[in-house]
Amino acid sequence: MRRLLVVLGVLLLGALGYWVYRQVFPPDQVVIRKQLHQLVEDVSFRREGASPLAALASVNRLLGYFAADIEIRLGDIPGARNRLIQGRDELREALAGSRAAASSFRARLRDVYVDRIEGGQAWAQIIVSVWVDTDEDEYVQELRLRLVKEGRTWLIRQVDPVPTLRM
Repeated sequence: MRRLLVVLGVLLLGALGYWVYRQVFPPDQVVIRKQLHQLVEDVSFRREGASPLAALASVNRLLGYFAADIEIRLGDIPGARNRLIQGRDELREALAGSRAAASSFRARLRDVYVDRIEGGQAWAQIIVSVWVDTDEDEYVQELRLRLVKEGRTWLIRQVDPVPTLRM
């Protein structure tokens, strides 16, 4: 009986150690998913009552998700058809301009699929829903992301729209 308790104790201790290890060092897929969900939360805003300084701080916080040499192709987005954003400075201007033009912006991440991770790079596809101002219409876009690992953080280096089938 004593031997059984020792074996159970060792198994429980091993399981606890494994759980702690996974909490401290989560797999890259988990880190990427968590960062993308946090990005979508941070990109959503409501301007009423927000100071210009808070809006600037929010834009700078968003820039922390992107690599310095970010490249974003907007594709078939209304108001910005086939626009290309290159670099953090141009992204900062685009984010600040969009926050000044809209009174609210809400985004929701519908799906995240991490294709592969190799050599400090990852490729993912996401489906995101967006609502601008008080518009009831939902805009849905599928995007392909290329991320690079810097330290323990994954930064978005490239964003491309996934072409949709038209009937």
